[in-house]
Amino acid sequence: MRLSHWFLLACSLVLLVGCGEGDGGGDATSTSGATTTDTDADTTDGAAPRLKLVNVGVFEQPLLAIPVPGTEQVAVVEKVGRIRFVTGMTGDETVRDGRVVLDLTDDVSTGGEQGLLGLAFHPEWPKDPRIFINYTDVDGDTHVEARTLAGASGSATAPQQLLQ
Repeated sequence: MRLSHWFLLACSLVLLVGCGEGDGGGDATSTSGATTTDTDADTTDGAAPRLKLVNVGVFEQPLLAIPVPGTEQVAVVEKVGRIRFVTGMTGDETVRDGRVVLDLTDDVSTGGEQGLLGLAFHPEWPKDPRIFINYTDVDGDTHVEARTLAGASGSATAPQQLLQ
């Protein structure tokens, strides 16, 4: 398994552990298209906490899912070059799309460990609506850019190169 697959798996588990509530006993169930799995661990005797895995979304090579500050949305970074703002990632139903706020699919190389690899919101977001991204272009060169979003519902503006 590639390092990127392990990283994605680890990030997914961290996300799922933070969102899960277990109440079953080692069985897998499907409700409204969302798959869940509970472990048998019991937290009352000092054992490891329960883990409930929930399929919250289906995206094209997702690498990162982080909350959009000040909203109920989640920003999903797809390695292929898209950032989507998604609502409804509760585990009740599997999300399959979201509003694309940045699409770099024509500018991003996705071979090996390349692609759109990172996203951070400015610490004062949404007051300062800049996002910071890291990606590799079609030549394999790394770019770190700042882009301004036109509000929580708008798309990103032209880049300000921070590192190239």
